[in-house]
Amino acid sequence: MHQQNKKPRSCTTGIPRQRVMRLTKMVLGLSSMFVVSTVPFQVIQVMNLQVSQLTLTFCMSYYFSICLSYASSSINPFHYFLPSGNFQKCLQECTIVEVRIVEQEVNTLENTLKSSF
Repeated sequence: MHQQNKKPRSCTTGIPRQRVMRLTKMVLGLSSMFVVSTVPFQVIQVMNLQVSQLTLTFCMSYYFSICLSYASSSINPFHYFLPSGNFQKCLQECTIVEVRIVEQEVNTLENTLKSSF
């Protein structure tokens, strides 16, 4: 049989490396946020099974862990929204437009002041 010179296949998926890195960072950020916000509540729940008399410290920790878990739910959409390229592009365009408007207003004000003197 005739053997062909085949190039070894690479493990590329066709997705640009920069995008893969950005997605990896986003997944790691979401996972770490979930762990940081969920673990304290779960630990408090396990401790609650063993505590016979509630203390002020325990109650404060319990309420703090609840607030932390709700904060995670509130922050979660921003983890998807902020790192996206579209948001960053829109933010850059908005700031450029605002700077241009301010520059135009300053130029108009300078011309008005120069013409009045």
